[in-house]
Amino acid sequence: MLRPWPHLLLLAIILALAACGPSGSPERAVINYIEALVDADSVRAVNLACTAWEKQARTEAASFETVDARLEGLVCMEGDQVGEFTIVTCQGVILAMYDGELQDLDLDRRTYQVLLEDGEWRMCGYK
Repeated sequence: MLRPWPHLLLLAIILALAACGPSGSPERAVINYIEALVDADSVRAVNLACTAWEKQARTEAASFETVDARLEGLVCMEGDQVGEFTIVTCQGVILAMYDGELQDLDLDRRTYQVLLEDGEWRMCGYK
């Protein structure tokens, strides 16, 4: 008869090691950040930003406070590593009603820089 303890111990070790890796992904970090901006959620945007980008995250989220905005077709893809940053590109559009006029903000016009900081992928600027 097989003893279950060695198998359970091995499973526990594997699960513990999996938890040590970075949380999320570079693409998910950018998607979450863009969603926070569109929701005008400054606190969430700052929490999703690297330390060096926190002030800019607060400013960007605040710029959506008086705008009725929504996302359409947001998809992001991880690209190359450039120095300490992982590059992420996105497709989709932010539709924003500003001063009675609908404006399209194409997300493919920016290249996002993502940094692994404190075990979390964080938005850290544009390239």
